[in-house]
Amino acid sequence: FFSKTGGITIRGLLARIIKKTGLDDDLFQVSSISYGPYLIYANFMHEHDDELLSKPVWDVIKEALMHDDEFSERDSDDAKKSMPSDPLKHQTFVDCSIIIEDIESGDEMEIPPIRLVRRSKRP
Repeated sequence: FFSKTGGITIRGLLARIIKKTGLDDDLFQVSSISYGPYLIYANFMHEHDDELLSKPVWDVIKEALMHDDEFSERDSDDAKKSMPSDPLKHQTFVDCSIIIEDIESGDEMEIPPIRLVRRSKRP
C-alpha cells in the first residue's frame, strides 16, 4: 500500500479508510476523495485505473494543483515562470473530504475529514 518512492498510495488509502471506519469492504466502498475543490479519486472514474491507484496520494494532489495552475494561467508566460515546482513542498499535512457508498443501496455518506500527514524520510 506504499509506493517505492514513499507515501501511501491511493489504493492503500482506500483500504485504510474502510478499515478505520469499521465498515465491511464487501458492503461499502470509498466513493470519492477530495482535497478542497479538487477531486482526487472517484470510484466511477478510477476504480480500475491501476496507474492512479498505485500513485502516492501526495503526488496525485500535487498533480491536481499543478494542472489547475497550468489551466487557469496557460496564456500567461509570467505565470508559467512563477509556478512552483512543488505547491505542497512546505505543507506537512492535508485534509481530505471522503464520501463512502453503500454498495447495495447506492446511498452515500460523508465521513469526517481525514488528515494525511507527510512523514519525514528516515535515514
